[in-house]
Amino acid sequence: MTNRRRKRDSKDQSFRSVFKAASSFLDSRDKSKIYLVTGAQLFLAILDLIAVATIGVVTALALSGVQSKSPPEQIEGILSALNLDTFAFQVQVAILGSVAATIMISKTLASVFLVRRMLEFLAHKSAKVSAALSVSVMQLPYEYIKRNSSQSILFAVTQGVNSLVLGVIGSTVQIIAETCLIIIMLIGLFALEPAVSLGALVYFTSIAFFQHRVLGSRASYLGNASSQTTVSANQKIIEALSLYREIFVRQALEIYSLEITTLRQQAASFTAKVNFFPYINKYTLEISLVLGAFLLSASQFILVDSMTAIATLSIFLAAATRVSPSILRLQQSLIGIKANIGVSSTTLNLIKDIKVSKRQDQSDSVFEFKHEIELKNISFSYQDSNSQAIKGISLTINQGQMVAFVGPSGGGKSTLIDIILGLLDPNEGLVLIRGAKPKRFIESAPGRIGFVSQDSSLFNGSIRENLVFGLKKNYTDEALYSILDKVALKEFVEKLPLGLEEMIGERGTLMSGGQRQRLNIARAILTNPEILVLDEATSGLDVETEQQIVDSIESIREHRTVIIIAHRLSTVLKSDKIFFINDGSLKGQGTFAELRKSLPDFDRQANLAGYST
Repeated sequence: MTNRRRKRDSKDQSFRSVFKAASSFLDSRDKSKIYLVTGAQLFLAILDLIAVATIGVVTALALSGVQSKSPPEQIEGILSALNLDTFAFQVQVAILGSVAATIMISKTLASVFLVRRMLEFLAHKSAKVSAALSVSVMQLPYEYIKRNSSQSILFAVTQGVNSLVLGVIGSTVQIIAETCLIIIMLIGLFALEPAVSLGALVYFTSIAFFQHRVLGSRASYLGNASSQTTVSANQKIIEALSLYREIFVRQALEIYSLEITTLRQQAASFTAKVNFFPYINKYTLEISLVLGAFLLSASQFILVDSMTAIATLSIFLAAATRVSPSILRLQQSLIGIKANIGVSSTTLNLIKDIKVSKRQDQSDSVFEFKHEIELKNISFSYQDSNSQAIKGISLTINQGQMVAFVGPSGGGKSTLIDIILGLLDPNEGLVLIRGAKPKRFIESAPGRIGFVSQDSSLFNGSIRENLVFGLKKNYTDEALYSILDKVALKEFVEKLPLGLEEMIGERGTLMSGGQRQRLNIARAILTNPEILVLDEATSGLDVETEQQIVDSIESIREHRTVIIIAHRLSTVLKSDKIFFINDGSLKGQGTFAELRKSLPDFDRQANLAGYST
């Protein structure tokens, strides 16, 4: 298969997929609304045909009056049916002209109303879809979240959704409406002048087809390129903000500024080209109308008498004033769909990933409860990786124990914790928390597990907001201060000007490292969890602050099961059991002293840390 054919097949598949994905957002009630709007547009198209026919009658009357002749027999029949045959010529023209103008204006106003309501409906639908898709993303496997950039996901659930709902569905409704108008108008014109109508149809269809072939594929490419460069530019901006200090000391601001500027300019260029397409359609259509009117006039005055030529020409010009905007909107909608397919490519891929990642195991089985946490022959490999991150690990953790996972960086400690928390599903083996799979255990009673990450998980809000985020329960000031007291943070917060309402900055940058970690721990124990997991909770802290955090952990241990991931051995000295993980395998387990005797690698680390035998 040639590259050109591959690209064409890929585009066709995208075109089918985008309509399937877009229509899946609509329920039966939504579709009924769209059908109703489509029916209303069909009725308005019939009104347009009546208005154009009325203009033809007015033209015939005017020509008869100017020549002081009786109107044609067909016109007299129409006047008689409308009870206008007894009126004077001037009155007949005035009434019919007013009727035609009223119908056309009313049709235009009704179209404006329908378009506005449809856009409002689709905008609200887009917001609902965006929210629902955001929830679905949060239910994706943790591996997917880690593998994809936050800006790509954000673009997919916001601008990409708008392109699907407003850009694709909205354009489809517009295409149906405009196609109905053009077809109905052509049917009426065929009844009047078949040969001329057929020629006009072939003429305008050829022009429209040529434009669509030339501009359609280009619009799809530009839409996709625009979305990709926008995501890349946004990602660079986020990187620059998060790496501000490193950029400053390296004096790399100029490099980042150049990269961001280049990406933004590329995105702007792609967007400008897409936005120029409607003007190409407009100018092409204007030229085509002028040329078409000239050819029609010439042919009519050559082939028929002047009165018939003028009447036919007036009807076709009146029809052109109604059909040409429809042709323009039709072309713009077709190109718009192509462009929006490109823009929404990230959303289409996300929807596909969500479908693929639906839970394979829907079992709600509960197993025999022997241990607080039990891992049975767990193995795991990351997607697209040729090596196993976890290799056949089996271990147990009893209720109320404080255990630690230690070992060199990249050995698999964090991956193993993610599996215990249910963030990652093992390729082989079984994980049980109190006899249930991790996801079911957590879903059965949110808050039963507390988690503290090695990275700051705080956000730009108040201390209160950072403590209670995501919780439905209302906590009193006394309850919050009680929690803060357990992590030696109460006195600090009480001295702040706004107390619990004090803002802490992006990622808690207005607090020290130790204060941030203590606030993270306070948030983790606010729901009184039965299991507390601390992932490198003391990493990056000085020795004194580390000891304060260790003391905080000891003070809140109570009857909880505490799991610690640590590099510093000082953090795990008081652990009931230590698991040494290296190269994805469990190399040994026991107390601090037992591991030193049984595991040379651990003993060597202890010696390097200053712990003598």
